[in-house]
Amino acid sequence: MQKKFAGMDKLAREFTSHEFERVWRKLSHNHGKDMSLVKQNFVRNMIEPVNRAFNRHLIENGMTDLAFNNDFIMSKASIEAEIEAIFYYHLFYTRRLSEYDRAKLTKDEKYKQKLAYEVGMTIVSRINDIKHKSETSELSPEIVACREICDAILYIVASKSKKDVKSVAGVLEIYASIASTAKSILALLSKGMNREAFVLWRNLHEQECIIRIMTRFGDDAILPYMNHSFFADAENLQVQSEIDRIMSNIKEDFKKGVGRRDFINYGWLINVPEFDKGYDEGKYKFSFTNGLQQFAYDMSYFSSEEQRGKTLKRSRDFYSYASKFTHPTFHATRLAKEDAFRPCIVCLYLSIAPIAFLFGKLAEANKFFPDEKFESYYEQMIVRLEEVNKILHENLGVKTEGDTN
Repeated sequence: MQKKFAGMDKLAREFTSHEFERVWRKLSHNHGKDMSLVKQNFVRNMIEPVNRAFNRHLIENGMTDLAFNNDFIMSKASIEAEIEAIFYYHLFYTRRLSEYDRAKLTKDEKYKQKLAYEVGMTIVSRINDIKHKSETSELSPEIVACREICDAILYIVASKSKKDVKSVAGVLEIYASIASTAKSILALLSKGMNREAFVLWRNLHEQECIIRIMTRFGDDAILPYMNHSFFADAENLQVQSEIDRIMSNIKEDFKKGVGRRDFINYGWLINVPEFDKGYDEGKYKFSFTNGLQQFAYDMSYFSSEEQRGKTLKRSRDFYSYASKFTHPTFHATRLAKEDAFRPCIVCLYLSIAPIAFLFGKLAEANKFFPDEKFESYYEQMIVRLEEVNKILHENLGVKTEGDTN
């Protein structure tokens, strides 16, 4: 047995010699200054003790066959997981310490034994992790096409300073938030967590509606939205007093019963002239469905009024269905998680298609693309997104009524 363990240790050392630097670069990219708190040699030297602890845990958990399976031990994912787990465990235990105490602890044999034991147990727990059944994968086209466009948006936003973007800085922040939210939805769908993904789409759709309005009205919508952030601190007594004053005037002028939370979420719209007029006429309310969403689609750049109406109905139906998963009623908890995948991936594309188009127009108008090659690449990604969306609808048996924008 000792010879087999020694053989596996040797194989692991040979394999990790060229993998370690790759994983370390990945960690450096994610953590920057925190890397100075974890010494590279310490992590490297802990791999062998962790391998031994890992094997002991496998045997103790009745997985002896795996403990003696060289292919399994040398699995790239497992080796990478070991390196990352050592890093994160050590960072967690030593972040608060002084440099002297941190260095002292790395020489403590009891600490190293504890670290190896816990990391080894963590790796085994990953093997025993109960995975959700997933209808897709992170490598599937419908996931990749959407993620690529989100990554492009995030890349462009990150490459611009506030000085570069000036008045559209707030708009770019929302685009970045939308792209990050969409990537989170894609990650959840890839792991089979469809209900959770669908709940998160509701948030993305609300941001989408805000972007639609900002794109349509420019500073007439952007500035009210940015200025309205003052009211987000609803616990502040001064803020509460100002909200009550404004709401009092609203009720007097329009005879509408508006709650404080409604005003905090949607009150900025009253400063957009077209919404103000519609509100006065009773067409819009301080709500999502009959306010923000309705206004966003009424004022959409895309297609005819009839097609916009059909698209709004689809979005509204999806939003209503997603709400079933948002509120943990007994009925909602009994809905199969598979029931959420189909509408979630469809409505995600329903949101991302116009977002990708609008961002491309914004980037083109403001010369945000780093060069012509990247701009061409972005245009190709939009074409690819549309192609994948069409096939996705056909695969799922979903009719594409009206406009997908």
